[in-house]
Amino acid sequence: MPIMTKQLKGPVYCMAFSPDGKNVVAGLWTSAVILDASTCQEEHVLDVKDSKHVEFSPDGTRFVTLSYFRDTDYIDPYVVHIWDSSTFQLLHKFKANRAAVSIEGTEILTISNADSHGRRQFQVLDISAPGTLLRTGQIMMAKSYFDYPLLIGFSSASMRFMIALQESVEIWDLSPESASKKVTLDECIAYGGMKKCGAMSPDGKLVAMVTSESGFEVGVFDASTGSRLFVLLHDRTVTALKFSYDRTRIASVSDNGNLYIWDTRTGTNLLKVLKPNSLDSFPSVAFTRDGSHIGLSLSGGTIQVWSLDDLAEVECDTQNGSLADDILMDLSDVAVSDDPKKIMSFNQTKVQMWDVTTRTVLMATSFPIRLYKAQMSGKGEIIVCHLVDDDHGSVSHLKVLNATTGNEMLHLGSKVNMRVRAVAISHSGRKIALATDSAEGTGRVEIWSSLDSAKEAEFVVGKSNAYDSSLNFSDDERYIVADFHGSPIAICDMQTGNTQNLIESKINEHGCFHLLSVDGNELAICRLIPERGSTLCEVWDISSGKRQNRFELSWWLQNHDDRKDGYIYSFGFSSKGKKFVAACKDGYIRVWSAVSNKIVIDVMLVYCSPNLRSIALSRDDKLVVIGSKDGSVQVWDLDDDSDMAEKYPWALTKSGWITSLQNTTHRLMWVSDTLKVKQPRNTSFISGPGYGSVDFSGAMIGEDWEKCHSSRNSVGKSK
Repeated sequence: MPIMTKQLKGPVYCMAFSPDGKNVVAGLWTSAVILDASTCQEEHVLDVKDSKHVEFSPDGTRFVTLSYFRDTDYIDPYVVHIWDSSTFQLLHKFKANRAAVSIEGTEILTISNADSHGRRQFQVLDISAPGTLLRTGQIMMAKSYFDYPLLIGFSSASMRFMIALQESVEIWDLSPESASKKVTLDECIAYGGMKKCGAMSPDGKLVAMVTSESGFEVGVFDASTGSRLFVLLHDRTVTALKFSYDRTRIASVSDNGNLYIWDTRTGTNLLKVLKPNSLDSFPSVAFTRDGSHIGLSLSGGTIQVWSLDDLAEVECDTQNGSLADDILMDLSDVAVSDDPKKIMSFNQTKVQMWDVTTRTVLMATSFPIRLYKAQMSGKGEIIVCHLVDDDHGSVSHLKVLNATTGNEMLHLGSKVNMRVRAVAISHSGRKIALATDSAEGTGRVEIWSSLDSAKEAEFVVGKSNAYDSSLNFSDDERYIVADFHGSPIAICDMQTGNTQNLIESKINEHGCFHLLSVDGNELAICRLIPERGSTLCEVWDISSGKRQNRFELSWWLQNHDDRKDGYIYSFGFSSKGKKFVAACKDGYIRVWSAVSNKIVIDVMLVYCSPNLRSIALSRDDKLVVIGSKDGSVQVWDLDDDSDMAEKYPWALTKSGWITSLQNTTHRLMWVSDTLKVKQPRNTSFISGPGYGSVDFSGAMIGEDWEKCHSSRNSVGKSK
């Protein structure tokens, strides 16, 4: 329980503890409020609006509020107030274009607008002697959005400050011996508004910054060199960061309302976690100077103060920093080879091969431009990569890689004149199919050799469309299945040149759209029909072009009442076992088993991850590989044991409860989603922060509960 909770009038933009920890200053929209940290009583209200930062001097005699001045001409939009902590009298006030209070609370940094040559004037002012100028000079920062850089942190101990610009983050050293030296963090996505947060340690030696568009990844850097030391991986967008005063810990807050405490000495070691009821969109977090307590703002203008000893300890199988560096954030897709131990994963910048049994990276290749799609041959020997120069795919680059070494075997970019919309590689890896469009609006499928860049065949499929095109080979490499958005699905015979359209599967029926999967010589079409709240599955024989089976599933299966989360991100099919797997927006994976002319039966419903994005089924249909947006990869066992409850005694629900499979209403325990609990069906779990495990082998559950119970009489006799 928190030692203090206080409801204030309006959202809390910033907060800070006095050095002795007895008082808290909270900056609101309309005022700044000084509270007693133990009794919650308001001691004083300051007439200062829209405070963005507050900090106490080390001796506690003064504190500074930094406010955004709304009625401004944007020449100097910030106002700095220096206050007496005992009398709450205003000691000094001035305006600045950009200003930051040092983390130690001893000095104030101001930065002017850029002149015609791009130069900016900086000043360092003394808080203890308001208005006293300690240092001044000029700096040349990179271009900034509308000339409004975002000052993230300033350390008077090292005379370093960190500032977010339009396309980078710069760390400046203003000490006399450095002559205003700067370090650029190019890998940081700097300017995304206030959502892109960062922090600097009080001694100025470490900086932390969100380094991914999703906000899931926080990089911690050496401020003197700009080198990345380690990464803190989250499963939701990070909205606030704060170092403790001794810099041994860093607090991060995600948009699902979780507070995390990390050990900066060990890198990825997550120490504690707190799940408050709700947090502000842009919460504030603050440590006491001795590091014993932490304060944070919740929604509705509520602030809480917690003792760090009261936060939940985190015990999980943490992994080393090298593995964390290998985790691909914003994961796009996963694929599994014939050898289920070998999988491929990729995002927009990098493709990897993993050994899921040892959780080691076998191969990794990065690209300077956007990786739109990567396809792996069934044997896991060749990868074809489709790269584009922009979001519209106006310029395409096709590279064929050796999946073992990552070396480029072939570059088809110079051979293809039209825009490429989709790419496929055959099971053997000998053939590559390209879906292209022309200026006349005609969709085409081109077949190329992956070995010598020889063009083998070309088929006119129908109308082209810039989005949602897909291609698949049959296993015998005779047929190619093409799906252009807005046209019927086509089966092209590469021997005869004939093209057959599956008219009954037109994209515009019921306003649905497709997900395709090919296994063997059978095509599975998963058609999502929003109007009916259901999914229509069809199985077609590719060689004959005849439909073998058709059945309809409800999106909304057991344990679901939120209809908007039924969307399916990814779909897989196994012709051997007639299994259908789906990765759904609600975080569940579903597996269906289809029998000819019979309705599908649900054989598994498992909650996997709130960031589920992609799914792949092993060729022997025994394993399913799951990829999540946070970069984690999981492998699940699909063995259809008749006595599921005995073999897999428990499961994890979306709300975090572990329940018995014998009775799903029987809750056994609750776990935080930050632990990434490995469930009984998990055969492998790859995650940067690691994962947690639960062992019920010694628990007295079910009929064994009597073994841990004694009646009063028996207790008396035992005495």
